[in-house]
This record gives sequence, C-alpha cells and structure tokens, in this order.
Amino acid sequence: MASAMAGVISIAAISAFASLNRQLVSLQAQSTANDSAKSVIDLLTNEMQSVGGGAIRPWMAIWVENGASTKDSARDEAFKPPEGIGSDRVTFATLIEAAPACTITSMKTSSLVAESLGKNCCLDAMFEKASLEGSDDTLMLAYLVANKQHRQVALRRAKGCAAEVSPGPLAALDILPGASSKTPEVGFVGGRIVATEIRTIFLSEGDLLMFHQLQNFSSSAPKLGDGTVGLVATNVHDFQVQLGFDTNRDSRISDDNALDDEWLFNVDGEAPGVVGPTADFDARTLRMVGLGVIIGVGVGSGPPSTARIAGGGVITSDEAWLRGAMGRVSLRNLFIFH
Repeated sequence: MASAMAGVISIAAISAFASLNRQLVSLQAQSTANDSAKSVIDLLTNEMQSVGGGAIRPWMAIWVENGASTKDSARDEAFKPPEGIGSDRVTFATLIEAAPACTITSMKTSSLVAESLGKNCCLDAMFEKASLEGSDDTLMLAYLVANKQHRQVALRRAKGCAAEVSPGPLAALDILPGASSKTPEVGFVGGRIVATEIRTIFLSEGDLLMFHQLQNFSSSAPKLGDGTVGLVATNVHDFQVQLGFDTNRDSRISDDNALDDEWLFNVDGEAPGVVGPTADFDARTLRMVGLGVIIGVGVGSGPPSTARIAGGGVITSDEAWLRGAMGRVSLRNLFIFH
C-alpha cells in the first residue's frame, strides 16, 4: 500500500513539475519574442526615418513591393520571398550627407558635366565621399533632381569635371510616385546631383535581411552579388510595410481598416505586386511609413500560437510563440517640402 501511494505521489509530482516547466518555457518564449519584436521595430524605424534627405524628397526615395511572394517580378530571384506568406519588400534611398551636392551644367543622354570653380571640380569631392564600398572608386549611386523631376542613376567618373550616366538600380522601376524621369533631359541642367545609398529589406527563410546595393547599373533585376547582405533579425515569420498619405491635408492619416482610407497596403486585397500608390493617392502627401513583423521563439511543442499584422495573413505555429508588432514612422525629411 505504501509503495503504491508513493508511486501515485511521484507521478503527480513529476506531472506537476513538467507542467510548471512548460509554463516557464512558454513565459520565457513570450518575453523573448516581445523584446525581439520591439528591437526589430526600433531598428526599422530608424532606417525609415532617414529616407530621402537634401534635395531628395522622401516620396521619390521609397518603393514598396506589396505581397512580394506573389512572384511579381524577377527580383524574387535575388530576394527569395517565402512561399505562401505574402510578405513585403521595401527599397529606399538615403542621402550620403558627407558628400556635397553638385550642380549640373550640361547634360546628354549618357553623360553630364558638373560645376567646376577653377581647378576645383565638385565631382572630385563627391566621388571621394560616396564611391561604392567594395567596388572601384569611379562608381557612385546618385539622384538627379531638378524642378521636382528625379532620376536614380549610377555615375562613372570621366575626364574633366564629367561623369558617364547609366541606369541605376531603380531606373527601370516605377519609383514612388511614378513621376521619375527615366531618360536624362535638358531639364536637369541647373539641377543637382545628390549621392545616395540604396537598400532593400526583405524576408528570406525566416531571416529579415538588408541588401546594400553596390552595382548592377542596368535595367535587369539585381543579384545578391551586386551588393552586400546584412542580417536584421532571425526567426521572423512575416514582414509588412504600409504607406500613409494625408490625402485631404488635414494633418491626420485615417486608418479605418478599409480600402478607401489613407493607408495603402494595410488591408488584404490592396493590389499585390503594386510598386507605388494607386491613382487615388498624390505621392507628395506621403507622410508616414508603417512597419510590422511577426517574431517566433521556439517552445518545442504546445498549443498553436497565432499572430497577424496589418496587411498580412494569419500565421500559426505549434512550435513557436508568435509575437506581432507594428510601428509607424513619420518621415523626418518631409518638413522642408510641405
């Protein structure tokens, strides 16, 4: 009898210990997922706030691929979207503040001449500060900006105070808002050359990655060998990007979780594969960017965990605790263009 009772007590104690251990593992996973999700949003917020700069309006310098895993372009070959999730990609340009902007004094289809004060050519200083890391010092990514026109280009240093102009990484794409001039025009004379960095954030097999563009100055899709790839976060199950427009200029951006509110890509059914806003949006009213991630932390096994972020589908896992987090960013380079 005593042995039997001892056995029952032992089994109960082991069962209680196992249950407590599962709870501890679950609580630890929840805490880790919460902290990780917050850290990722904080990092992405800092990246998005820097979009544009100088003469580059933020709405010229950000491009969102909504539902990138719908195989909407050859870029999928490089940026490897996870199947069946509908995660987004965002490509953006930021000013290289250390490099001076140069005035364009003359321009042809494939070349330009910049300002020169005596023997001092502005392009010399610009190339010195902005030449592409990992490439030779005669290459640079830049924007040409004049009279609200813009074109993203690659420049190669030429003799004199001149440079050869090639299509940049985004030249064949419809940069938001679709008002970019893809062919150099005389209208750029008197405008400025502004040195930039171009990056793409994308989800691939559970890793959120950032691609720094260095080469591939053509209309073809980029390859990972054209730049460098850095890790933003691991154990990411979804990545979503939204764009907020103050279309009625009331200093508010309405979010009614509807197709006709002032947020683009925040609900299902908003044009998968579309690169920029619909005709209903004036890109000059772009004011905010929304960012969302779902982070998963392994728990071994247990009851299913689910999470969802705006614009994405429901993610379910019985092996990880899922935590969704959203952040919305005001573009700090906007104020001078209001």
